[in-house]
Amino acid sequence: MKLDINFKSLENLVRNMGASSVDWVSSVEVTHIETDWKITLETKGLDVGINDIEIQLNGLLQYRGEQILLYIRKEVTGDLPKFHFYDCMTLKTMKKMKKFYRYVVTQRKDGYFLMDTKVSHKEYSKDQLVHLDVCSNCLYLYNKHNNSSKNYTVATFNIIKFITFMKARIKRIYLLIFSVAIPLMVVFLDPCLR
Repeated sequence: MKLDINFKSLENLVRNMGASSVDWVSSVEVTHIETDWKITLETKGLDVGINDIEIQLNGLLQYRGEQILLYIRKEVTGDLPKFHFYDCMTLKTMKKMKKFYRYVVTQRKDGYFLMDTKVSHKEYSKDQLVHLDVCSNCLYLYNKHNNSSKNYTVATFNIIKFITFMKARIKRIYLLIFSVAIPLMVVFLDPCLR
């Protein structure tokens, strides 16, 4: 995209002030925009280290404060992997077996994930969109902590509803913290208010 920028007004202002123009060169090199990772997170997914994934107190998975889904990009056997959103028994087992490096984080909401699918014994087709099901261990934890009369199954789980529900829940928690906890802290910490 070409930008057509005109600095005539600025140049006139500098001349009217009697200032001399100076050539400016930046020593800063922009390699990426901070939001690039969010775009990649919502589309292709990101390969991240085990230490980059945050586990919330309730067991949900986050990356840089964002709710995420986690899956294995490479099809290992004929069975497709599942996607995860809780620190479930499956993930804990993979950590113990030191196989957690194989996971990718994403925020895809359509149930389709980029995978390297097996074509032959040693050959893979890269970046194929494949529909994955939710992990039943994650679903068990979600139903347990959801406080809802509806128990989701692999067939009825909806990623969009889940992410929408969790974002609304997080907002309610923050509102509670800012409306109750912080004023209480001020009262307890301020000796004039005791």
